[in-house]
Amino acid sequence: MYSYYFIAALGPKYKKYLWWKKYMTWIQLVQFALMLVYLVLTLILDCRTPKALTYFFTIVVIIFMYLFSDFYRQAYKKKIT
Repeated sequence: MYSYYFIAALGPKYKKYLWWKKYMTWIQLVQFALMLVYLVLTLILDCRTPKALTYFFTIVVIIFMYLFSDFYRQAYKKKIT
């Protein structure tokens, strides 16, 4: 992800090297899904983590999943006319 931002910061002439932007967003969505599974498992398996913190992070991950999936739909899905 940071390599994408580095290349993007180099300027418009490097935009041709950012063809993988769509895939980076998809990979981030997979990362959030794995984080959600991990957080739910810590709740189910009754791990010794603070419950309030686990619930907080679960909400944060769900919000990020929503925001990234909304961005993905708007940026990369073809519009039906």
